[in-house]
Amino acid sequence: MKAKGIVVSLDGMKAKVKILSHTECMECPAKLHCHGSGSDPREITVINECGARISDHVVFEANAGKVILSATLIWILPILAMIV
Repeated sequence: MKAKGIVVSLDGMKAKVKILSHTECMECPAKLHCHGSGSDPREITVINECGARISDHVVFEANAGKVILSATLIWILPILAMIV
């Protein structure tokens, strides 16, 4: 999954990126398990490998399988633990 964004803050080797558009989400297999369908702008923290600075436009990529795994660990695992 590739997306575009603008760097809004830096913290060491990490950058907080505000995602610009959700057009990339339309083709993502994990779109139903993500909060990408919302209208609010999202911010994510990414590893700043390219040395981007604040207000730089960037393109980043996330592995769809890892996104689904993360969603499972964050949502499904606690629900299963509550049931048990």
